[in-house]
Amino acid sequence: MEYHYRCRTCGHLVEPYRGELNSGIKPDTPWEEYPEDWICPICSAPKSNFYPIESDGW
Repeated sequence: MEYHYRCRTCGHLVEPYRGELNSGIKPDTPWEEYPEDWICPICSAPKSNFYPIESDGW
């Protein structure tokens, strides 16, 4: 099962297969390998503020 991660504060959706290029995260980087000090690019919430959601193949 593949997961995406949503910010509890602003709703920003992280899709690891796309990466977060503005943050220096390359496509296909697993969520577990995102740095612990990574923050939401929209609201600056910490990584711990994100929760997993099933991707259902989208």
